[in-house]
Amino acid sequence: MLINLLCSDPLKKILTAVIEAHGIQISPNANITLLEKGFEFPSQGISVVFDHQSLGDLTDFLDTLSRKPDSNKTIIVGRHPDSEKYEIVPLDDIICFKAEGNFAYCITENSKLRVKNKLYELEVTLLEHGFIRISKSFMVNIQHVAEISPWFGSRLLLKLKNSKEIEVSRNYVKEFKEFLEI
Repeated sequence: MLINLLCSDPLKKILTAVIEAHGIQISPNANITLLEKGFEFPSQGISVVFDHQSLGDLTDFLDTLSRKPDSNKTIIVGRHPDSEKYEIVPLDDIICFKAEGNFAYCITENSKLRVKNKLYELEVTLLEHGFIRISKSFMVNIQHVAEISPWFGSRLLLKLKNSKEIEVSRNYVKEFKEFLEI
């Protein structure tokens, strides 16, 4: 990523080091400009205006810009609901994710662990790992589905390898079929 930096000389040395530490290159030709308040806006592109008192917010912004989605992640860390213990779970061991109240849980053969992410966040990051949203409350690992049957009201019924059954709600049937190319 390239960023243009327009600011006072004392700040330029500090911010150059911070920006480069985030793996972002500084270029006067960039479409995004970090602009200290009081400096003239560039003629094109996007400008993010900051003042010297908000450098903490600026470094948080740079953290966000330089963060890349971790699609290669093959584990989830979950917390046991009744204790402070955490467990590292390989994605292949997760049968499904379930939303209950304000929390999401990963369900494995032997445990139910609370995860920090919401289902909509997991849906985006885990799609390429074989996880598909099947209802407002469930996201299933397709590797753990043994059988798919038509069900009442244009829904589908999934029989999992552990013999449990979960419905694909009517609102998610089309996406589910597209995901499986059926």
